[in-house]
Amino acid sequence: MTEIVKAAGRTLAEFQPLKAAEQKLLEACRQGEFAKIAEECPEAANDSNTVRAVFLRFLALGGDERNPLHEHGVALMGAWVEGVLDLAGTHIPRSLVLNRCRFSGVPLLYDSRIHGTLSLVGSHVNGLKADRMICDGGVFLRNGFTANGTVRLLGTQIGGDLDCSGANLDGKEGRALSCEGAGIKGSVLLTDSVAVDGKKTGFTANGEVCLLGAQIGGELNCSGARFVKIEGKEKESYALSFDRAAIKGSVFLSNGFTANGTVRLLGAKIGGDLTCSRANFDGRKNNALLCDGAGVARNVFLRDGFTANGEVRLQGAQIGGDLDCSGAKLDNKNGDALRCEGACVAGRFFFRKLVSPVNGVSLASMQVRALLDDEKAWGERLILDGFVYGELSVGAPTDADTRRAWLDKQLPSHAGLNEDGANFKPQPWQQLIRVLRHMGHAEGARQVAIAFEDRLRRANLIGQATQHWYRPDSWIY
Repeated sequence: MTEIVKAAGRTLAEFQPLKAAEQKLLEACRQGEFAKIAEECPEAANDSNTVRAVFLRFLALGGDERNPLHEHGVALMGAWVEGVLDLAGTHIPRSLVLNRCRFSGVPLLYDSRIHGTLSLVGSHVNGLKADRMICDGGVFLRNGFTANGTVRLLGTQIGGDLDCSGANLDGKEGRALSCEGAGIKGSVLLTDSVAVDGKKTGFTANGEVCLLGAQIGGELNCSGARFVKIEGKEKESYALSFDRAAIKGSVFLSNGFTANGTVRLLGAKIGGDLTCSRANFDGRKNNALLCDGAGVARNVFLRDGFTANGEVRLQGAQIGGDLDCSGAKLDNKNGDALRCEGACVAGRFFFRKLVSPVNGVSLASMQVRALLDDEKAWGERLILDGFVYGELSVGAPTDADTRRAWLDKQLPSHAGLNEDGANFKPQPWQQLIRVLRHMGHAEGARQVAIAFEDRLRRANLIGQATQHWYRPDSWIY
């Protein structure tokens, strides 16, 4: 009879004698219990807390005939995992729970298939390589999970949430978290977590968090998180990027969210709101927030303590609800503060009660259902050519003097304040006149029309006349 030969590491006999922690883990895996080696993540290895990575692999793959793995899977806490846990390309039949463990090597899970959940809650790793991993349940890297090296989840398929609440990720000269092309059926949580003692621990990433092209079935929640671009990296390095990602729920970059580096979501599709209230976006002399071509099914909130140091850009964005910048602070000492060229807002555009007047705002070819602003919001270098709004909402100024002053915030050449008139833009005047008339402010419309005629004459675009003319059916109306 031919003896059945097994691959190395598939029988318990190969690991004898077992270490104390290993013996405890073996018995727990038989009984379907949690092997608690210690309550906290160990700082150093000793005789009582060490589990060899190769032995852990033996159990994770199901054990052997005499030592089968319980249906509850592997559940270990407080161990020092010695060596490299290499599960690359394997089928892991049950959940793998390795909480508050410290790994001396980088765990390898790329191309693996986990029939359950993966939990590294509170554990310390020197990076994680799990590209193309398929995990039927959720992946939990939360509550003090610490990575000193890149966490790689490129192309990973996750059947539940990717929960990194309260994690600390340090990319060490590279990305902190890479999830390009990942498919996550649940939510992605990069937010605060609450420990047993009631203290909050915020998510922190030193290095870019990248979700380019990710498919997320729930929400992306980064409330209270801190993202830091690594200093000295090339200009194309970002704090948080999820270009072309598709998120079925809402995106929360709010409630204490901080980004030291550019946040970009170019071409992203968001099925709910994009909420950036009470958040700080610091582009570090570059762009603060890039949303070009993004599609947001509901509202975009850049309000109530939203602060941007650097350009905020929504060129060509499609917004199904409101764009609300009420109470925001927009500042870019190196250029424009807000650019919305070609954006389409199905609801209202709120631009009022800002911390200070905003210099460098371009609304060229932007379309909104209604504008709700105040006269103190607008600074210099305003571009309004092609800006179309259906009405001025209740609360917005409608008197001719205030609205003429608003038009004069445009670039001097656009406003007709240069003598040659070469770049004068008539559309903003015509649009204002049309809206005032539509809203029943006939006298205000007449005064703006007269001012428009004067501006045309000053720009040498019409001949001189002895008196002003105004007809409701005229082309300038």
